[in-house]
Amino acid sequence: MAIKGSLREASLADVLQLLALGRKAGCLSVSDRGSFGRIFFDDGMITLAAIINHPDRLGDLLVRNGVITREQQLTATTQASLPDSPSFGEILLNRRDLTRPTLERFVRLQIEEVVYHLFTWHQGVFHFEVGERPARGEVTVFVNSEGLLLEGARRVDEWTQIEKQLSPGMVFAVDEERSGSRAGELSDALRRILPLVDGDRSAHEVVEESGLLEFDGYKAIFDLLRIGVLRNTGRMRVFQREESTTPSGEGEHRNLGLAFFRASMLEDAEREFLRLLEKDPGNSEARFFLGTIAIRRKDPRAAVRHFMRLIEAGEGKASSFHNLALALELSDRLDDAMVLVDQALRDFPRNRDLLLARAILLVRRGDPASARHAFVAFDNARDSEAETPEPAAYYVYSIVALGGTGHLVDAISRAKEGVLHYPRHPALLVNAAAAHERGGDTGTAESLYARAAEEAPDLVQARRGLADSLYLRGAFDQAAMIYQRLARDVDPVPPEIFFKLGNIAYKRGDRRAALAWWRETVDADPSHSMARTNLELVEGTLDTIRA
Repeated sequence: MAIKGSLREASLADVLQLLALGRKAGCLSVSDRGSFGRIFFDDGMITLAAIINHPDRLGDLLVRNGVITREQQLTATTQASLPDSPSFGEILLNRRDLTRPTLERFVRLQIEEVVYHLFTWHQGVFHFEVGERPARGEVTVFVNSEGLLLEGARRVDEWTQIEKQLSPGMVFAVDEERSGSRAGELSDALRRILPLVDGDRSAHEVVEESGLLEFDGYKAIFDLLRIGVLRNTGRMRVFQREESTTPSGEGEHRNLGLAFFRASMLEDAEREFLRLLEKDPGNSEARFFLGTIAIRRKDPRAAVRHFMRLIEAGEGKASSFHNLALALELSDRLDDAMVLVDQALRDFPRNRDLLLARAILLVRRGDPASARHAFVAFDNARDSEAETPEPAAYYVYSIVALGGTGHLVDAISRAKEGVLHYPRHPALLVNAAAAHERGGDTGTAESLYARAAEEAPDLVQARRGLADSLYLRGAFDQAAMIYQRLARDVDPVPPEIFFKLGNIAYKRGDRRAALAWWRETVDADPSHSMARTNLELVEGTLDTIRA
């Protein structure tokens, strides 16, 4: 059961305490006037947290603290936006831009900052979805909720005092005499803030530049004011929080667009990137994400338009070529996609996204032998020290390539590896089931088909595979139920479904129903010889009985 309510009736601290004591696992979503926060739990411990349109995202924390560059952040964000790609953090690890302990330290900082910030929300609603987990590949840690509750309560009290004396737009100056006399008494946070105060930057800009978390930065300014090292100049700078639903600057549109994109709120992300493109028509980042959003929304024509403009403008990066190929593939322009990928590989011969796209296109074009060699090229380009699994698409299509060239043992091995990494990927489960089925392991095949059908009830291949498996082992009643639903839902209905429904009816002793199904089979496929034979034999038997 989902847990939901209003923050006016139950404080966030009460909700967190309830989830911690109940050792819950799932995701708590909190919204307040257009701002959205998410906190993930596992056994009552917080594992991940983010505010969608809040500036202290993980990437910005890393950049502001000098751990990675803005360029490294953009590269990782771009790669993470591709289908089935590792998470932002995992990409940074794979590129060796930072170490895992460093990344986990900043994930903890992000969790703390998010939770403390959410404590300041006193209206809006919350919703806890049991069992929902972070996206696969997200870097998670375990943070004790009770410690955050105590520290959060303290910070809320302090924040109330801080807000009475300063606001983000205030501009401060340093009292040189007092700063010199008290230099030895200053903490690390105060010494980090002090050089940034220049009589021109706002408090918000000083905190941003410092790399400190929001509360720590403002508290440092507050403490420096309290001991007289800083003085208020009386000037104010215009300030608008990034969680505003009506951002005005290009930076805010970009930040909001990225945040909504990461949360799969594609309509909102598209709106922000379109606004950014209106202000800066040459903004390649906005164009790239608009193209990626179009792919996710299954709008290949729009995606082709965006990526073509990027390439024509000289932004011919490997990711642009790769996404354009995806858009062409979505449009069933497989030949055009193949020409594009081959062209791009001349400039980026070891780009694994392009190598994988080439292998998949060969499978889809019905050339499993060439596809198998293409997958070998993809394997050879892998960094030997990379820790993350290959994308799900690699397993989905390489199983087909291996099975289609007679390498059934390798196909089954690849299927087992893929299911281990992606146990809930419907298409992978179906292809893995088919490989096991061809290898004679019908029990495993049936189990995999059942899992695929559970994950994606509308996936015809999963339901059909499960029904065929049940039919083969004689579970005719269960098989008939699925076949009959398929006969209602699928258009056109595969003739073999009618044929097997006829066989099941015959085994049940219902010859008239069997004849009706077999006639449906012949109507759908006049060349179906077995259905014709059954019709002739059973109709003849009925005529003999009548006589």
